[in-house]
Amino acid sequence: MLNVHLFLAGLVILGLAAAYPIYPRYFRWREELQAVSLLTRQVFFVHCGFIVMLLILQGVLLLATPQALVEPTTAGFALLIGLTAFWVYRLFAQLFLYDRRLWYGHRLHTTVHVVFTAIWGYLSGVFGWALWNVMVS
Repeated sequence: MLNVHLFLAGLVILGLAAAYPIYPRYFRWREELQAVSLLTRQVFFVHCGFIVMLLILQGVLLLATPQALVEPTTAGFALLIGLTAFWVYRLFAQLFLYDRRLWYGHRLHTTVHVVFTAIWGYLSGVFGWALWNVMVS
């Protein structure tokens, strides 16, 4: 059952990567970032590229070899620690770092906030579950 959830997590993560190209236009990043220095603007876009690459690599890893993460190996254990930490931090950021004024009182933004909170919670839970399984095996 855990392998199925790891595979599904891979699909979810690849879906997040696939959605990334809509963000710049929706959030009007080019216009928003005109007020910052060229270096800051370029760092922002390079970091976005790294995030997309990281999502793609995570998704492919989970689709190709979900069972490798649940085997009690040092590499699998290390990867699960990293994946769990990454997604738990993303959940923490969603709940505590973003200002609620960004979504509260706006139906669409509140819906998106709730959906993404559920996604980060699911991913955190799946990787935490897998990490726990490896630790007790």
